[in-house]
Amino acid sequence: MKTIKILRNSNWGADTESLISIYKALILLSIDYGDIIYNSAKDKVQSILDPILNQGIRLAKEAYRTNSIDSIILYAGEAS
Repeated sequence: MKTIKILRNSNWGADTESLISIYKALILLSIDYGDIIYNSAKDKVQSILDPILNQGIRLAKEAYRTNSIDSIILYAGEAS
C-alpha cells in the first residue's frame, strides 16, 4: 500500500492505469498465490483482509471512501 501511496502522491504523478498494474502485481498476486488458504479461511479472517484489498484499489483509482467498493471494482475492471 505504501508504494501505491508514494506513487500516487508524487509530483510527476503516476497515471491510474499504472497504479492499477502495480496493485495487481503487488497485492493481487500475493492473494492469488495464497488463494487456497484465503478461500478456506473463516469469514472473520476474510473480513479482515477485504478492507486491505479495497483500500489498495481505492488508492489506485483515487476514489473517495464514499464510493461503493462494487462500483470501484467494476470501474477498475476487477469484477469476476
